[in-house]
Amino acid sequence: MKTERMHWKEYSMKTVARKMGSILLGNLLCSIALILFLRPAQMIGGGVGGISVLLNALLHIPLGLVVFLFNLPLMVFGLKILDRDFIIYSTISMVIFSLYMSLFGFLSTYIHITEDVLLSCIFGGVINGAGMGIMFRNGTCQGGLDVVAALVKRLYGVNISKVLLFFNGLIIFASSFVYSFDRAMYTMVGLFIAYQVLDRIQLGVGKKRQVFIMTSKAQPIARKIMKDLHRGVTYFEGLGAYSHRDLHVIYCIVDQREFVKVREIVDQIDPDAFMSISETVEVKGRGFDEIEV
Repeated sequence: MKTERMHWKEYSMKTVARKMGSILLGNLLCSIALILFLRPAQMIGGGVGGISVLLNALLHIPLGLVVFLFNLPLMVFGLKILDRDFIIYSTISMVIFSLYMSLFGFLSTYIHITEDVLLSCIFGGVINGAGMGIMFRNGTCQGGLDVVAALVKRLYGVNISKVLLFFNGLIIFASSFVYSFDRAMYTMVGLFIAYQVLDRIQLGVGKKRQVFIMTSKAQPIARKIMKDLHRGVTYFEGLGAYSHRDLHVIYCIVDQREFVKVREIVDQIDPDAFMSISETVEVKGRGFDEIEV
C-alpha cells in the first residue's frame, strides 16, 4: 500500500512538472513570436492573442489584460465539457501567457529583431507553432480558442490545426481593416506555417505506420515481428482473387524506425510477400503513447 502511494505521488509530480514545463516554455515561444516577430510587421497571431493585438492597436488596451478578460468566459464554458485537469492547466497557462504578453509588450520597445516582413512571417510562424505544439502534446494549451479547438476535436475528431485555422481566418479578415490586406495575407501564411509545425509536434506521438502483409508464411513472419520488435500482430483470413490461394494477412502498427526492420524480416522470410504501408494519424492502445488532447 505504501509502495503504491509513493508510486502515485512520484507519477503525479512528474506529470505536474512536465505540464508546467510545457506551459512555461510553450507560452514563452508564443509570446516571442507574437510580440517580437509578428506585431512589429503588422501581423497578428491566432486566437485571443491576435484579438489582443488588434484591440491594442485600436484602443491601446494592455495586451495582457485583453488576454485575461477574453479567456475567463471560455474557461468557464470548457470546464463543463472538457477534462477538468485540462481546464485547470489551461487556466494557469492563460495567466502565464498574459504575464508574458505584458512583459514582452514592454520589451518590444527596446528589442528589434528584423524589419523583413517575410522573415517575420516565417520565423514567427515556426516559433508560434512550436509553442502551441509543445503545450498541446503535453495536454495543455494557451486557453482561448485553443479550448474551443480541443472541444471540437473531442466531439468530432477534427484536427486542432484545422479548427484554429477556421476561426483565425475570421480574425485575420478583421485585421485587414486595421492594417492592410497584404499584411493579412502574410498573417495567413504565418498561421499556416504555425499549424503545420503544431501538427508535426502534437501528432508526432500519434503518427505511425500501419502495415498489411499478404503472405503464405504468416506465422514465421509474425513470430519474428513479435520477438524482435515486441509489437502485437493481428491475422486476417484472405483469399487471392487471381491465384485462389488461402492467405493470412498480417496487420501491425510500428513506428518509422521499426518499419525498416519489418521490411527486412519480410524480405528475409518471404520475398514474394505483398506489403501495403500507410501512415496513421493517431494510435491509442497498449504500447503507444497517448495524445492527451
